[in-house]
Amino acid sequence: MIPTDTLTMAKARLDVAAVWQLLALPGVPARSCRCPLHEDRSASFSIFAGGYGWKCHAGCGQGDAIRFLQCARQLTTRDTLREFVRLAGLDPACPRPSPALVPARVKPRPYARPPAPAWPPMHAGTPYDHGRLAALRRVSVASVRLASERGLLRFGIWRGCPAWFVCDRSRRVAQARRLDGALWWSDGPKAQTLPGGCASWPLGVSESNGFPLIALCEGGPDLLAALHLALCAGREADVAPVVLLGASQRIQADALPMFTRRRVRIFPHADAAGHEAAKVWTRQLLEVGAQVDAYDLTPFRTVAGAKLKDLNDLTAHENHKPPNLFL
Repeated sequence: MIPTDTLTMAKARLDVAAVWQLLALPGVPARSCRCPLHEDRSASFSIFAGGYGWKCHAGCGQGDAIRFLQCARQLTTRDTLREFVRLAGLDPACPRPSPALVPARVKPRPYARPPAPAWPPMHAGTPYDHGRLAALRRVSVASVRLASERGLLRFGIWRGCPAWFVCDRSRRVAQARRLDGALWWSDGPKAQTLPGGCASWPLGVSESNGFPLIALCEGGPDLLAALHLALCAGREADVAPVVLLGASQRIQADALPMFTRRRVRIFPHADAAGHEAAKVWTRQLLEVGAQVDAYDLTPFRTVAGAKLKDLNDLTAHENHKPPNLFL
């Protein structure tokens, strides 16, 4: 029997679209799309409840991601649960000793990090991938290549579409965006954190060792922009971009010691949420003895005079030699 906590962890890692992709079912999952369980000529399939619920209005069934797997593979309930846990990258056979066999005093086992989540195959990218992403985000191909060489950027297929991923070697979190720049589904997000990821992990902090300056940014596009601007300033050997995947995220507690006595420059988004995030991150970093400052992007404007909202806007709309932000 699969332990309840193992099954709960698997449910947190896999939504309906993730199971769809892992099974290589036809079509592209979306809030409204063609059903992959029958020959569908119209959009009779719906995904809802944040991606964890589904229904085929033509009669294939409805339910959660586990029920979707069962309908797709026609498995028994027992085999479905085992396969679901396996797809989530967990071990369905987690033997637990009977309470009667456990000694009265058992030394607690040290905390073991769960196995890495079941993410799609990723690769460093081809020259075509690098050029396509550079054009999309308005950064240099050299900056895209550098991000890939540092292990912060990968390419692959997610939800049936060519995608680029920001990640690091810790495999604590990865976030996907489409290479064509489109939303993941109608009225959906542009960026999607992969199942099982910890969005509060400062992506790239492990790779920052040995660099004099950490450029703490928000989101994958700003990671590329930071490397682009570092290359323009000739500071690529000094600057390590580290990314948090959202202004609402606090820096993960077990990552904070990696910032101890480090120099950190925060590049917040030029809005209320970004400014508040910079205050929170600054307080956290000061508590571990980091040397912290924040760069204000509000003075910068586009050619038309509009305000820039983030670091990637600076690279996309620059009409002059990029400033050296890393002095």
